[in-house]
Amino acid sequence: MKIYFYIFLIFIILKIINCGNNRENELKEMVANSEYMMKKLTQQEKEKLIEKFENNVKSSKHVEELKKLREENANNNNNI
Repeated sequence: MKIYFYIFLIFIILKIINCGNNRENELKEMVANSEYMMKKLTQQEKEKLIEKFENNVKSSKHVEELKKLREENANNNNNI
């Protein structure tokens, strides 16, 4: 009976480890997809997305950070 319990316990531990790996892979895939989509967007589409996000953000601190990101984005586009 103890053998079955230990086998069951090992099975549960392996499932937990595998679940964590799957979630990590899903997150990596989501990041890669979002980066790919941002590369495909034109500058006007990027600005529209930023404006929509600014409208949804209530905190002035976040708006200031977004303005900095917008300036950095404009500088990066000018450098390219």
